[in-house]
Amino acid sequence: MTNAICLPNPIMLHRPWWMRAIEAVHEAAERRLRRDAERDVYAALSHLDESTLRDIGAPESMHTEGRGVELWRLERASW
Repeated sequence: MTNAICLPNPIMLHRPWWMRAIEAVHEAAERRLRRDAERDVYAALSHLDESTLRDIGAPESMHTEGRGVELWRLERASW
């Protein structure tokens, strides 16, 4: 016999596989959206000249010639 006022609740020690799968899909979609947004920013800045890039405080790597998608690929590469 127990004198507890409320019943004990079981503690879940792991998440079910379907919850982990949903979270993995959600995280992959977020990563894709973040990557696409970054690509759009680089594409929008690719036509600006050096003085404008310096004025807005862009990183030094964007001030060189040949910037754009290729520069974006180099910066995102996992070395």
